Amino acid sequence: MRRLLIVPAIAVLLAGLAAPAQAQFENRALYDRIERLERDLQMMQGQMARGGGSTVITSPALGGGQTVVRSPDAAPMPAGLAVRLDERVDELENMVRQLTGKIEEATFKAQQANKALERLQADIDARFRDLQGAQQPAAGTPSNQLSMPAAGGASRGAETPGSAPGPQTLGTMSEKDMKKLTPPQAGNAAPKDAQGQYDDAYAAAQRGDFAVAEKGFQDFLSKNPNHQLAGNASYWMGDIAYNRKDFDTAARTFLEAYKTYPKHAKAPDMIYKAGSAFGQQGKKKEACVAFSILFKDHPGMADRVKRAAQAEKQKYECK
Repeated sequence: MRRLLIVPAIAVLLAGLAAPAQAQFENRALYDRIERLERDLQMMQGQMARGGGSTVITSPALGGGQTVVRSPDAAPMPAGLAVRLDERVDELENMVRQLTGKIEEATFKAQQANKALERLQADIDARFRDLQGAQQPAAGTPSNQLSMPAAGGASRGAETPGSAPGPQTLGTMSEKDMKKLTPPQAGNAAPKDAQGQYDDAYAAAQRGDFAVAEKGFQDFLSKNPNHQLAGNASYWMGDIAYNRKDFDTAARTFLEAYKTYPKHAKAPDMIYKAGSAFGQQGKKKEACVAFSILFKDHPGMADRVKRAAQAEKQKYECK
């Protein structure tokens, strides 16, 4: 069932990713890879169906996909083919999780960018009003006044027809505005804010630089434990350990993140990945407990998480 449900699930996810041109360009490698894996799964399902004594059923519940039901007297599936199918399904599920994470992060960043643009527009308007207020005519030419010298080098007290004009006052700038025009000194760059720290760590994780990403998320969490992205950072810390196949660390990290952020949007992912990490260590009892918590506390979880958890419950024979 796990193998037969993953193909329509991937097709739905790919359809959701196809809209924005920029996101389509950035995720092209993963998109192509998932298509290849999907074709491989379909080919291997066809090989299973041709193994003899099988029936093909079309199910509307699976989006019109075909389900292959093998009869009891059918030839057993070759061991090598079964292993390849499991490996392909695991790889597809991992790709789905990565793409889902990218969609969530892109949505959040778009919201933050809109807020930043609004703040920038307000700041520009305020500075423009300050400059308008500073441009008042004044007698004489103070030291902070912008002037145009007369031709010939010297100013003339009185203007005569045909003579070059004297100094022309272009506007007076306040000390505050003069400081704004002063370029910043080298080495005095402002430290990055919490959003910048998180973005750097996330970018490192996406390019596979896990050491930099892990340190970045650790620094972010130590300085911003109550930030709205703290739950995301905790999840990615566990995901980094999982990708390194350090399943013991991954399980502990996901459980700690779930205890700290039980209502977070990624809470279902946290407890599911904790169970999966336990399963990878052969700790079936702990894995089944984690999946039980997932289905009890998060009945409205995303379909992708539900399908993956159900497949692993069957794999580990959870009750």
